[in-house]
Amino acid sequence: MNITLDPKYEHLVRDKLLRGEYQTAEEVISAAMQLLPEQDEDRRVVAQVDGGEPLLLDERFGPRLEMLLQEAEDSGEPTEMTSQDWDEIRREGPALIKARKSA
Repeated sequence: MNITLDPKYEHLVRDKLLRGEYQTAEEVISAAMQLLPEQDEDRRVVAQVDGGEPLLLDERFGPRLEMLLQEAEDSGEPTEMTSQDWDEIRREGPALIKARKSA
């Protein structure tokens, strides 16, 4: 099978090869393709959580949640949410969700 890559992806593949991370372009593409099932699973889990189901802390999501919790702790003291904060979330949140779904 032959494929044509967008120039930005061609640059990424070349960069990976130049840095010696992969030996061939096929290896780079293969590694990227291996991530697709994970991404599909992530989307499925996010949809379930959005639908009200609990997030199960498995070997993939547990470490991610730990990382996010640590990031929150490292960001400083918590502050009270203001009505302006909530307005911003209501205004920008749907666009962020839509962008994630289309990605």
